[in-house]
Amino acid sequence: MNRSIGVGVHGLRTWMGAAGLKRFAPLAIRLAILFLVLFAWTIEASAAIGTPVGIGNAGYASPTAYYLNFPVHVTLAVAVNNTVIIAIVSYNSSTATVSDTSGNSYTKDAEIVNSAFTHLLVYSARVTTALSTSSIIYVNNPNGIFYINASAFSVSGLVLASRVDKTVTAVGTSTTPSVGPTATTAQANELLIGAFGLDVSSGTPAFTAGAGYTALPANVVSG
Repeated sequence: MNRSIGVGVHGLRTWMGAAGLKRFAPLAIRLAILFLVLFAWTIEASAAIGTPVGIGNAGYASPTAYYLNFPVHVTLAVAVNNTVIIAIVSYNSSTATVSDTSGNSYTKDAEIVNSAFTHLLVYSARVTTALSTSSIIYVNNPNGIFYINASAFSVSGLVLASRVDKTVTAVGTSTTPSVGPTATTAQANELLIGAFGLDVSSGTPAFTAGAGYTALPANVVSG
């Protein structure tokens, strides 16, 4: 069977009210099994949230050959104290981990998998050792990675510790997906990140950021 899996990330630098986010519907998807993750990262009171920038995309698909450590080559240097966020979608039931050649420590912020084993994860790391364009971020799975897409990006201005505020996940099929409400956010000034993974039998879906959202790098691979 021809299989296409993709990962997309949509972000927003925004100010939120005390009631928190009530709805998140930033994309249009055709023929998708949908996973959607919302993140809100608090920032230092004296800092401003930077604009998230893509630092590397990679995809792979094979029914027979696999990676144990899948590489995502960094295409843009990342300074110390910035945050790297990586969204990963794969076709398996086991949980991957993330590392990089600079030795930064990655934390799993959210995870969801559907009954067909389309698996979405989001990891992040505070950069304690800078990444260069010769650095590599690895997605690691001892059970093997046959189908995978990964999109990594960096952002400045987030708190150095306890950077994740609220998360919410959902599974479904929709052209205007929504995860519904989060709990009330800790403060008004936060960064929202929506990530989604999908599995379609053929074709390349088209993605559109909703009003007020900025599309970040997406990736689709067929095999």
